[in-house]
Amino acid sequence: MKKSKILRFKKMPPVFKILTLCLGAIQLGLLIAALIDLQKRPSEQIKGNKLWWRLGAFVNYLGPLAYFFFGRKKTGLEKKEETTAEAYEYSEAAA
Repeated sequence: MKKSKILRFKKMPPVFKILTLCLGAIQLGLLIAALIDLQKRPSEQIKGNKLWWRLGAFVNYLGPLAYFFFGRKKTGLEKKEETTAEAYEYSEAAA
């Protein structure tokens, strides 16, 4: 049985090193943004339990993205912008 080859960071080509660091930075940025948003946002504006969303945020890219797309309730401003955009599209279609 052949041993699988693990590519160590030191032996990676420079392009892969840069790509790995960029993806890591994006992941860390999403995590920090989700945790800050969870800290500042009141519980009434979050779907579900804050503790579960905090724990879920640590699941690589999926956790923070799931929180941003599914975990937050729409605030009044977001609803107003959505309604305004729909009204604008409707008026263009009617014209």
